[in-house]
Amino acid sequence: MIKQAALQILKLTGGFSLARSLSKQKLRILCYHGIALDDEHRFKPALFMSTERFHQRMQTIADQHYPVLSLGDALQRLDNHTLPDNAVVLT
Repeated sequence: MIKQAALQILKLTGGFSLARSLSKQKLRILCYHGIALDDEHRFKPALFMSTERFHQRMQTIADQHYPVLSLGDALQRLDNHTLPDNAVVLT
């Protein structure tokens, strides 16, 4: 409950927008290795997430217009200094 309240305060005060702005030239690598096929997320929530939650997260990435790159492309762009702002790699 405290964690949720803190996250809500950050959202309402612009904390997330500030963090995004300050880190926009950094590469974000998001690791999704445990998508539940059935009910795995119920007995191992630290290891698995439901497909609904995964879809919500992918929708957020799309809604926020994060450019999604392959790992190889992202690394090449890092080397060439052509990484787009707010770039994301999904693994």
